[in-house]
Amino acid sequence: MKFKKLSHVLIFCFSLILFSWAVGNGLYFLTITIFSEKSTYLKYLAGINNFMSALIGILILKKLGKINILKDKGKGFWRGIFIGSIPLVFITFFIAYDILVAEDIRLQSWEVIMSIIFQCFSVGVLEEIYFRGIIFNVIDDYFGHKNACDIWKTVVLSGFLFGFAHLDFFKGMSGFLSSIGQFIGCIAIGILFGAVYMRYRNIYSLMFVHALYDIVGIWQRFIVGNIGSYQVSNLLIIAIIQFIMYILVVVFLLRKKKMAEIINSEPNKSSLDPKYS
Repeated sequence: MKFKKLSHVLIFCFSLILFSWAVGNGLYFLTITIFSEKSTYLKYLAGINNFMSALIGILILKKLGKINILKDKGKGFWRGIFIGSIPLVFITFFIAYDILVAEDIRLQSWEVIMSIIFQCFSVGVLEEIYFRGIIFNVIDDYFGHKNACDIWKTVVLSGFLFGFAHLDFFKGMSGFLSSIGQFIGCIAIGILFGAVYMRYRNIYSLMFVHALYDIVGIWQRFIVGNIGSYQVSNLLIIAIIQFIMYILVVVFLLRKKKMAEIINSEPNKSSLDPKYS
């Protein structure tokens, strides 16, 4: 599918985000209707719902003629993981702080921990198929991937769409600052993942890194007790610092020295597009 106007690209991307949200919530409500909301397996079923939504995303990739994205190994799985995992150092610092100030903490049961890990892994697969697999490549097709400006437009716009998809509209005015902080943080992660994908073209490494980010990011769900917390204003400052740090990694990934290599690996003229294979 080739879009001639940017407005058509944006309409498609926003529609896809809303569609994935509707499918995910539809499957969730179907699940809790069939099974007890207190069911031990409900958390696992939520993960299975994510995988079902991911299968729909794969069908969309096939419809767009981009199914070969799932076959392309780019420059390797481990390079994507190594570079994509660098900002985890930032998150680990704040986790260490939380642990130091926390009181009376203990681990959840292994069953709960495994269900959380399963959910995070399923979210990583689902969101990478939709955001890097579909949305990123649709935007990349539109801008043309012919110069540094096109590369940056694709990475930044796809990152903003990733942030929009994670914007919590249900916190109201009382949660406005925390929502903005979440929005800024997710834009940064979206831009970072876009840059990693632009360089290494391996969606599977990003699935793994994404899952790892989610696991580390919600570490507090693994334990119970009195956990250290931050003021909302501090969370906003943390999000801004996080944004700056991630963007520095992106600038390194998309530095001028590597731009020729990125442009010459234009996906529209590679195995990613069947008509060029």
